[in-house]
Amino acid sequence: MRILLRLLGVSVALMSFSPRLSPAQESAVALGVPRYDLTVRIDPNAPRMDVSGTMRLRWPSAGEADLQLVLSHHMHDLTAAIVEPQTVAGPVELVVHDTAGGSTTWTVRSHSPIPAGQELLIRFACSGGEHDGVLFHLGPTSSFAGAQSVAWYPTTKDADGRATGSMSFWVPNGYTVVAPGTSRPLDRQGEGPQFTFDLSRPGFLSFAMAKYEIVRNSGPDPVSAYVLNKRPNIQDYVKRSGEVLSLLTKEFGPYPYGSFSIVEVPHDIAERAGFEGASFTGYILVDATDLDADFNLAFYGHEIGHQWWGNLVTLGGERGRDMLDEAMAQFGGLHVVETIEGAAAGASFRRDGYPGANWHQNGAGYLMFAAAGLDHPLDDMPGGVLAHELADAKGFLVLNLLSHTVGADRFRAILHTITQDPRNQQMTWQAFLDDIARRAGRNLDWFYDEWLKRAGAPSWNIRWTQVGMTLSGTITQQAPFYRSSVDVAVTGTGCRHTVHTVVIDGPETHFSWRVHDTVTSVQLDPEYLVPHWTPALRAEATSLAPALHAEITFWSGKLDDAKAESRHALANVATPDSYGARFMLEWILGQIAMRERQWTEARTHLEAALESPSRRPYSQMWVYIDLAMVGKELHDTALLRDVVNGAASTDALSGGRSGKVAAVRALAKDALTPE
Repeated sequence: MRILLRLLGVSVALMSFSPRLSPAQESAVALGVPRYDLTVRIDPNAPRMDVSGTMRLRWPSAGEADLQLVLSHHMHDLTAAIVEPQTVAGPVELVVHDTAGGSTTWTVRSHSPIPAGQELLIRFACSGGEHDGVLFHLGPTSSFAGAQSVAWYPTTKDADGRATGSMSFWVPNGYTVVAPGTSRPLDRQGEGPQFTFDLSRPGFLSFAMAKYEIVRNSGPDPVSAYVLNKRPNIQDYVKRSGEVLSLLTKEFGPYPYGSFSIVEVPHDIAERAGFEGASFTGYILVDATDLDADFNLAFYGHEIGHQWWGNLVTLGGERGRDMLDEAMAQFGGLHVVETIEGAAAGASFRRDGYPGANWHQNGAGYLMFAAAGLDHPLDDMPGGVLAHELADAKGFLVLNLLSHTVGADRFRAILHTITQDPRNQQMTWQAFLDDIARRAGRNLDWFYDEWLKRAGAPSWNIRWTQVGMTLSGTITQQAPFYRSSVDVAVTGTGCRHTVHTVVIDGPETHFSWRVHDTVTSVQLDPEYLVPHWTPALRAEATSLAPALHAEITFWSGKLDDAKAESRHALANVATPDSYGARFMLEWILGQIAMRERQWTEARTHLEAALESPSRRPYSQMWVYIDLAMVGKELHDTALLRDVVNGAASTDALSGGRSGKVAAVRALAKDALTPE
């Protein structure tokens, strides 16, 4: 199908003069990142937005692919024309190339020949916003759009939504806009307030809009919170976010976007838009439920880490998908936890996860993926939900192991070099790996082969004996073999504790050490620096694999299949149910019923989860959050009171570390407050 586009009408924001580009903007255009001048008019009540403007980009050189533009199906009525140079000015023809993946891709055809590599100024307009999407919503309570997920303005196929430029937003009175870049003084002339932002470093163009209250950090870090309702803890949130930002700046390199903001989104809207936290260039969207909870280091370390990995540096190509953004951000979360809370907290995160975080984003969770038949080489993951979760379960552990293999200081220096090189704004996974090996001065092919190009993890067994003051033993390894430098913790009488290091390579590795007392235990890799199987982790993974498989099916949008999987697994839960399999399966069925708005059925499953003989404490708090939402929908104040009391008791039993009691109380607050 062919569409002939007409020249757009002239407006103040679309005049055909050529704005002078800064050196950074000229560099961005030269590197293939477009520069935009956007005008966005938002009517949150309709809901609708009109987007118009210009984009400056380069016509492909000889031998390069055709120029292609991409626009989400959430937007429509696209019109476009070349403004400069005058020799080729006029309408362009857009040939539909692809309509898959929720977007339309057009190949641009000009009515006149365009020299290879010619810089162009294209004027365009489109409108939309009537329907929600992933990271996309317009409404009176909250509006937001991010080019990472929804191309809400025409983007180029190669740039994948990344750009520089300016954005001007016209919005109704009382609303505030958050967007990437430096904010110009607010203009209150005309039909409503105008917010304008200038982004000089490449990033994803995005915005969030609501009737915010603004809380700013009084310390040295330029952090703000845009909230719908002030909370007693919000100043602490801003302060601690600044601390996380400072730590990640030391680990990843200078923060690229000046100020940083936390932006609140109501819980129900965040759920429909598919996120708990989402990182945009210069700010993150956060589910209101998380702001009601205690500050979670792992969560904010991860989401703020995306400012470098996924915003500043993005993946070029398909290979290594989710490793250069998700896994690197999760690695940042681990670094923050380990630096602030200590080595023991880091080891716990690696093996079992962090309180309040997703139950399978850790080493034990990765082994559940393997037991469920969902494992893939990190180098070539299938995309979608599964790739995202594998990156957050195994990928960050492998990156952490790579850091230890190279040396933490050297790895940190390499990351600084990568993030500060503008040529890496879009980087292939192979280029990333080659850069690390070259700058480390080491051949890392063996590491990449074992940990990235094949699925799986090592499985070891240790046998030891003590004769006099000599401890000897053998570590056996099942094929396929991994080369690993592993700590061995030796504990003796009187709780004397020593650590030795052994290199495991091949089917058998022998060791012999002098000791000073009677040895009572020998433990391989006590800090869980190397993802590996143990008998206990294998038993847990086998028990929970059906629940994990059902959850991934549910998250992939296959509700009927997920329901069938969960019911089948429930009928086959082992006795005793030592790992909370019944609890997890009932919770999944409850979530499916909530998605279908079957509130009574959801209550039945969620209460059955809480009545299961074994439960997972941190996941249990999420069940209380879901049950509070159900109670609100059913207008059941007795249920809400039970939920608040149950959440408080569960939190106390888990040492007060869930951080979710305040979130449960906040969800139930309105329904329990007397009129």
